[in-house]
Amino acid sequence: MTASSGSPIDDDEEDGLRMLVRSSRQKGSTAKGATNSVLEKHFPNGAIYFATAKSAANLRSTAVEVMVFDELEAYPRDVEEEGDTEGVAEARGDRMGDSFKVLGISTPAVDQTSLIKPAYLKGDQRFYFMRCIHPACQRLFHFRKESLAWETGKPQTAHYVCQHCNGKIAQRHKTRLMADGIWIPKFLREDPEAMARIEGGDTSELDAHNATVLRVSYHLPSLYSPLGWLSWVKVVERWEAAEGIPSKMKVIVNTIFGETWVEAGDAPPWESVYARRDQTYVMRQVPKGVTFLTAGADPGIDHVVISVWGWSRRRRRVLIDHFRTYGDINDPETWEQVAAARRRL
Repeated sequence: MTASSGSPIDDDEEDGLRMLVRSSRQKGSTAKGATNSVLEKHFPNGAIYFATAKSAANLRSTAVEVMVFDELEAYPRDVEEEGDTEGVAEARGDRMGDSFKVLGISTPAVDQTSLIKPAYLKGDQRFYFMRCIHPACQRLFHFRKESLAWETGKPQTAHYVCQHCNGKIAQRHKTRLMADGIWIPKFLREDPEAMARIEGGDTSELDAHNATVLRVSYHLPSLYSPLGWLSWVKVVERWEAAEGIPSKMKVIVNTIFGETWVEAGDAPPWESVYARRDQTYVMRQVPKGVTFLTAGADPGIDHVVISVWGWSRRRRRVLIDHFRTYGDINDPETWEQVAAARRRL
C-alpha cells in the first residue's frame, strides 16, 4: 500500500555493490560456509534471504531480525497445511526478542479475504497530509478520490480540489506539496483540536506518539505518484473506462485507490431486513402462536453453546434464547451446567 522512488545506480555505486556482494561465479564468493546464490546474498555484517510464501520449509529455514512480506495479498492462507503463512514465517523471529521487525507491503485485493487490510487496521492508520497551496487556506489535506475533479469525457481537465477551500490544485504542484508533507495517524486526524495544533506547527503529540508506537501502518494511493509516473489524466481515463464494469472497476479500486474491493453477494440490504423485524419480539419470552420449544447444544473445546427455538404453525420458528456455558467438554461438571441450564428453560 506504499510507493517508493529512487535514482538509478551509477557505475561507481554498482562497482561498490559488486565488491560487497559477490556473484556466485566469482572467486571468493563463499566465506565461512556462506554462499551467495540467487536466493541468498551475504555481505559484511549481514545477509539477505529470499523465500517463497508457498513453501513452509523456506519460511521456517532461517532466523532473521527483519522480515519483509511483499505483495501479502497473494500469499496462501494456509501454507502446506501448516497454518497461517505469516505466523509460520514470523516464528523465525521469536529468538530476536524486541529487535524483531516485520514490514508488510501489498496492493489490496478482495475485502472479505484481505490480508493487508487487517494488518493495516491493527496499526495507527496513517494518511499523508500536505499543506494547501492557496495562501488564504494553508490547511492540511490528503489526496482522496472524492476530491479528484474533471469535466466528464475530458480527462485532460483533471485536477484536485482542496477539501477546505475548494481551491483547484494542478498536478504540477504535487512535487512541492509532497516534499513538505507529514504522516498523521487516525487518532490525531479525527481530533479537530489536535489537527488544529498540528496545522499551527505544534507536532508534540505526533512526536510523542512516534516515540512509543509499536505498530505503524500507511495508506498511499496512486494519486500520490510522482510526476512522470501515473498521472491524474491517466487515472481519470481508466476510471471513466471502468465505470459500470465490475471486473475493471475492481482493478481501479485496488491498484489506484489502494482500497479493498467488496465482492457483491446475494444477501439483501440490511435496511430491508431490519424494517421487517417484529417490534414486539423480546428474547427469553415465548411469542403468541408458539406451540412447543426445542433446544440444541453445540459443544466446543472449552464451552457449550445452547440455542432454544420456539415453533409455530407452518414450520415458523423464532429464537427464544441463545447462550453458552464455559468449561472443558470432558469435565462432567461442564455437562452438569448444561443440564442445569436445560432445567431452567
